Amino acid sequence: MISTPSDSSKLWFERLYARFGLPFWAGVLLVGFLPPLILTSLGYYIYGVKTDFTGDISLGVPLLLASIVYILFSSSYARRRVENLERYAYRWEQTNHASKPTI
Repeated sequence: MISTPSDSSKLWFERLYARFGLPFWAGVLLVGFLPPLILTSLGYYIYGVKTDFTGDISLGVPLLLASIVYILFSSSYARRRVENLERYAYRWEQTNHASKPTI
């Protein structure tokens, strides 16, 4: 499922994956895991941000990463479903409009 960069109906992150020639799952891992992991690590090691009562990197980080991946997959799924519904409505309109008699 590698998308083409010229498809303007795609979401911004799907166009980004297409620009780099990545399949969807690899792009989700790239966008969903790397930036939050890097920012969390920078906050912890450089600025000393403590994210929970233990003083270590929070156990919420895996939950954050899973949530980001879920949002990326679900938004892509919703876009595909809306496109399928649009195609269905167009076909339905064409078949019903052609069969109705005009007055």
